[in-house]
Amino acid sequence: MIITFMALALSGCSTQNAQATTLAKAGLIDLQQYQLKDMAVTLDGEWEFYWNQLLEPDQIRHEKLSAMVSFPSSWNRYQIDGEKVPGFGYATYRLRFLTAEEQILSLKIPKIRTAYILWVNGEEIAKAGAIGTGSEKMIPQYNPQIVSFLSKEGENEIVIQMSNYHMQSGGLLNSIVLGGEDILLSSRYKGLAYELFVFGALSMAGFYHLALFLFRRKDKSALYFGIFGVLIAFRTLFVGESFAFFAFPELSFSLTRKVQTLTYYLGIPVAFLFFREILPLYFHKIIAKITLIMGLVYTVAFIVKPIR
Repeated sequence: MIITFMALALSGCSTQNAQATTLAKAGLIDLQQYQLKDMAVTLDGEWEFYWNQLLEPDQIRHEKLSAMVSFPSSWNRYQIDGEKVPGFGYATYRLRFLTAEEQILSLKIPKIRTAYILWVNGEEIAKAGAIGTGSEKMIPQYNPQIVSFLSKEGENEIVIQMSNYHMQSGGLLNSIVLGGEDILLSSRYKGLAYELFVFGALSMAGFYHLALFLFRRKDKSALYFGIFGVLIAFRTLFVGESFAFFAFPELSFSLTRKVQTLTYYLGIPVAFLFFREILPLYFHKIIAKITLIMGLVYTVAFIVKPIR
């Protein structure tokens, strides 16, 4: 009842900025009716897609379009000439957008799998890692960021080169957002603050219960809850706004992927052991052991095998 009341009470006090819902069609999105400096617009819809081509802005107009694709999405969901696009490869995306006036705008770029270069109006403004046409030629990196540029009155152009040889799916799963710099920075900092709060709360709860276990060794529920709290606390640093990448942009891609994934593989069996400890009648001992063994097998496999 308390949670429901708080949710209803706070819903009317939201500080979230207005967002437009216009979708791109045939590689073009018309934003001339919006005051972009005062809002955020997700650049979703149909983007131009050039598979197995790394094209710069001055080249892309002269090359054959592979397909118009739904964006954002893993490119594994695309089909070209009836054939499914594989996870490993490289591609170029292009979107044109219309604005009413020349102004300073920003792009909020999420994690992209697993390296990219982004141009706006022919100028390179963002990148992560090193793109390449093979696994030995590229360097993967996650680097969510906000970048600013000067938009032109009328038509503007975004071109993104991407390559992926380190994950089973390529492309990106979250929207690229266009808007005023202050609006996007405020959104990002609020997200980072919230995730740091969650990290701190889970860490304190986790270490507190681990300390309890040191004084009450028979109470294994405190041990399992403490381990789970610490695992999920560290996971929050690598998801969402990804504070870990914000604080340490040069973090090893391999290390961050292992931390993010292993906290999940280990968290599930530990949570199951916790519930087994406090509700033994509802969680069979054999099922708990099977869950733990599966988690450990996944963990060992992920440590010794390549990330992909």
